[in-house]
Amino acid sequence: MSRWRRVFFRGPRCCMAAFAALGWCAQFADAQWTATRLDPSQLSSSFGTVAGSGLQGGSSAGGAAIWHGIPPLVTSLRPPGSTGSSVSAFHGTNQGGWATFGAQHAGMWTGTPTSWTDLHPAGATSSSISAMSEGQQVGVCVIGGVTRACQWRGTASSWVSFHPPGATYSIATAARSGQQLGYASLNNGLRAVVWSGEGASYTVLNPVGSTNARIFGGGETQECGDALIGNAWHAGVWHGSASSWIDLHPPRFEMSVAYGTDGRHQVGSARSAGADRAFFWSGAASSAVDLAEFLPSFFQNSVAKSVITEGRNFYVVGSGTNAFSGRSEALLWTCVNCCPVNFNGIGGIDVQDLFDFLNAWFAFDSEAEFNRDGHLDVGDVYSFVGAWFTGC
Repeated sequence: MSRWRRVFFRGPRCCMAAFAALGWCAQFADAQWTATRLDPSQLSSSFGTVAGSGLQGGSSAGGAAIWHGIPPLVTSLRPPGSTGSSVSAFHGTNQGGWATFGAQHAGMWTGTPTSWTDLHPAGATSSSISAMSEGQQVGVCVIGGVTRACQWRGTASSWVSFHPPGATYSIATAARSGQQLGYASLNNGLRAVVWSGEGASYTVLNPVGSTNARIFGGGETQECGDALIGNAWHAGVWHGSASSWIDLHPPRFEMSVAYGTDGRHQVGSARSAGADRAFFWSGAASSAVDLAEFLPSFFQNSVAKSVITEGRNFYVVGSGTNAFSGRSEALLWTCVNCCPVNFNGIGGIDVQDLFDFLNAWFAFDSEAEFNRDGHLDVGDVYSFVGAWFTGC
């Protein structure tokens, strides 16, 4: 296990217009990013694809794997008889992905290689799971030579297609309660699509003027992906409609894409001088963090695929290319204390965090010295309340 650390300052940032006018800003000076090589043996390639609560998923040495702990411990999920496999989704105690048995098969695990449940539909030449939510798994199936967005409900026979009429191909990349997200080649372009249970019922989220857009990730209230703006692909985020598109593209980069979101933050990559660099955003282009900055120089290309927030911390999973070995390595980026307004570290940001902060402040607890100016005073209250309204 190897780790690198570089301090990343979230501030100064004014967190609320009313407080900005008075010059009070939250400076999250305790926040710092670290990068961890999940599979540093360099004997074979590994890829990080999904972040979960206390664990990460992907593949190692060509087989499905999950990592947990620091230093990371790896558990192989390679199904018996398979020649390749990978984890691409978590939900509850289940892991979803694919395994190769001559052809690529969609399937699920519950933490062990022998727990593999094959979801490959009859008549399909290939299938895989991209994402899971309560009661459903989504991904792709190739049937009759056509790649089709599809859904399962725990068994191979439960498979249904979301493929829009007239589409050349379609792919489901994310799932949430009652909906499925992805994209389809339709009407001479790529359409960012939100389905509501069947191929004929979908909403197109392409930004105005963009004939090509894709959704790669989603939460309950937002979608992320990319759109062709002019001649370049731009990372972006939506909140349920085409008009809600927010361009995340960092200046002076050639192209960018957002692959994953936890509902507030987005991760992906941006390309500069032909090299991809992992990126993290908090809903705006100005919030961009170049995660490649926290890797040593011998890592060339890197990409972030998934993000999760737990308590005050962010966890980002992805991969990077080691120039010495020439192999891909699964990576975990961690930002400690990046969400200090989740004061009690429980769940998300809610009113209890505000009450707990005020209780600490009235009790002269040093934890309430929020703006880190060396003084516990009313400035800490203004800074915390402003940050609380803005969120992490």
